[in-house]
Amino acid sequence: MRAHSPNNSVTLEATQAVGQEVLRDALQPVLELLEARGAKPKPNGEDRMTNDHITVVYKWTAKQGKLDELKSIYEEVTEAMKQNEADAEAVHCFVSEKDNALSVRDEFKDAAAMGYHLSTTAAAHFPKLLAIAVPGPFFFFGDVPEELQQATQQMQLGGEFSAHAFGFDR
Repeated sequence: MRAHSPNNSVTLEATQAVGQEVLRDALQPVLELLEARGAKPKPNGEDRMTNDHITVVYKWTAKQGKLDELKSIYEEVTEAMKQNEADAEAVHCFVSEKDNALSVRDEFKDAAAMGYHLSTTAAAHFPKLLAIAVPGPFFFFGDVPEELQQATQQMQLGGEFSAHAFGFDR
């Protein structure tokens, strides 16, 4: 499969591999900083840290005719998170046929869990998603460290960050 641009063409696979490396490189310093602060998330949930919960709500708008493919990729993302990210507490996807879009709510135990997700599952799927959909906006709710905010800004997600002020759970 090839992706074409007016000036050149490159293989989609090569573009995806480069995209994964760029994401991992951008997030590595953040993960190291979180680890230095005592936060070292592990896929099996051992040594969980106890920082604030983070919720991320975001939207992907599929390119024409690509909504089913977008849903399929997110089924893979959801399963990968369920199997490999013990501190990813929930993922819920919502489809709008009218808007040709998929909206998602991710729930993470803490910033380390979100950083782990971005450097693993997200990094593995992000290039495929960019090939068929437009990301954003992304809303991050909770105590997201400045370094992690900067990493998400490098990913050009149109991210907005808000700290918890008040509320309740039942």
